[in-house]
Amino acid sequence: MSDKKSVYSLATAYVAVMLLSFIYNLHIKGISYQDSGFIVAEIPFLLVLVAMTSWYVWKHHERLTLPNDISPQRHYFFIGFLPLVVTLILVWLGQSQFNVTVLLPLVGTLLVGFGEEFLFRRVLLPYFLKQFPTRKAIIYSALAFGAFHGINIFAGSDVKAVVAQVIMTTVLGFYYAHLYLFTQKIAWCAVDHGLWDYIVFNKTAASTPLFMWLLIAQLLLRIVLTIIMARRVAKITK
Repeated sequence: MSDKKSVYSLATAYVAVMLLSFIYNLHIKGISYQDSGFIVAEIPFLLVLVAMTSWYVWKHHERLTLPNDISPQRHYFFIGFLPLVVTLILVWLGQSQFNVTVLLPLVGTLLVGFGEEFLFRRVLLPYFLKQFPTRKAIIYSALAFGAFHGINIFAGSDVKAVVAQVIMTTVLGFYYAHLYLFTQKIAWCAVDHGLWDYIVFNKTAASTPLFMWLLIAQLLLRIVLTIIMARRVAKITK
């Protein structure tokens, strides 16, 4: 099977499993995207997705290489990650109780992080880098990441929320694409992705102005980091 066919087959299978999970949880279990138990209900399907993408990466790892001209500069990761960890600790301190109901959503968002980072950064980005110049490859991977989140409408999310999420995830797609290029550590990107999703969808954070401002500040920080990394990539690859 050609690289193109195998990559797109994986992406298609990933979307199909997500759609199946949305239909099952929404129409059979009555759990929509906005419900607090949604991510926990998704865990069995997310395990399948992580297993599927992990198997693909293991089988095709020799073909999924990054450019040699971008040397690791992992400080970019820690600049964005450390404030995220501090925010996570503050969110936990703000919980009325700390038990399995707090940890299970974290397991779910970490699975989301690993599944999506494996697909969009570990598989699609290296594939695009072989087909297009670096800047275009990053753009295409970010747009694919954003567009993918449009399927959340099938999980019961309203149109305005889906449009906002597509825009937000496209922006973060640029961030994680550059972050993977500079860290060359997909697990780091996956953990950051999972923690970010956990905080964004945490009810305590969503209902507290302080946490909302912290998230906005960190989003702006990530946009600045993306611009800095993008300019460096442009200098290295021109």
